[in-house]
Amino acid sequence: TAEERRREEAPAVSQRVRLVCADPRSYRAKERFPLVVAPHNALALMATMDDLDAMLSTVRLHLAPRGTLLFDVLNPVPQRFPVPDEREDAWHPLEGVEPPRPVFAPHLRERVRGPDGILDGIRRLRLRHFTAAEIDRALEEAGFVATERYGDFDRRPFDAALSTQVVIAAVVDG
Repeated sequence: TAEERRREEAPAVSQRVRLVCADPRSYRAKERFPLVVAPHNALALMATMDDLDAMLSTVRLHLAPRGTLLFDVLNPVPQRFPVPDEREDAWHPLEGVEPPRPVFAPHLRERVRGPDGILDGIRRLRLRHFTAAEIDRALEEAGFVATERYGDFDRRPFDAALSTQVVIAAVVDG
């Protein structure tokens, strides 16, 4: 879809855009950029902290000195459990489950085409939600520091209870 839209633009615009389909954990290019944007909760496709570390290392490799990384991620949904009954014999349905799992785990569906062009089926891509502390640790590990953090794109102050965090990160030694 993006390639089709690029082709519809005037040559002066379309020539400035190059679309690359690659794994963000291991992509390598010679270019360095002043800004990398990871929109629409793109970091959530990183299933583990190791995957997130690899992606951020790739971003760091492709940023110019004093480069900036801008991204948004969904905050984990706080667990909302009923207040336990004070009675000694009270029982909670999640008793003994550590850690409690959400009833619904958001996911995306990716249709995979085989070499013959036929759909091979659907692969579910689970989305991972990262806390602000996990994001900060991963940024630090990759050589970034979060310079600004907001609760939405209108620059509402960050609050972990909000659904989104928008982060602007700078290269530490840039």
